[in-house]
Amino acid sequence: LGRLSGAVTFGGGGGDTLRLSAKIGRFPAGVDLTQDDLEIEVRNDDAIWSVTIPAGTLENPRAGLFKFRDFTGTQLNGLRRLTLRIRSNGEGVLNILTVPMDLSNAAAEDQDVTVELSSGVYSARHTRRWQLAGGRLRPRP
Repeated sequence: LGRLSGAVTFGGGGGDTLRLSAKIGRFPAGVDLTQDDLEIEVRNDDAIWSVTIPAGTLENPRAGLFKFRDFTGTQLNGLRRLTLRIRSNGEGVLNILTVPMDLSNAAAEDQDVTVELSSGVYSARHTRRWQLAGGRLRPRP
């Protein structure tokens, strides 16, 4: 994974949300999201949030665009929205947003956070220091 932005916003009492945007350097042409599950994991020294999106679940309205929406977050572990755009050169951008939920494993303090994305033969991970500021835990610039 390349550039990563986003935040865990602490709302308390199950009102925390996770928003991520990750640039993907080269998404292999051999990965087929109609045949391969897509797994996303966010962790520190504990699991903050993870989801496995079964093969064929993502809508594919046009070449290089995959989408998922569930405003209730009941289908896939609190996932509200996911968009994956893959350009013809293989570069991609993944955006995710969760519904408000308990993300207390994120811990409201500065820490190293790893984001991992995998599907089929593809696996990429990004570890970076995240800082707490204004009730949000964000990757350090």
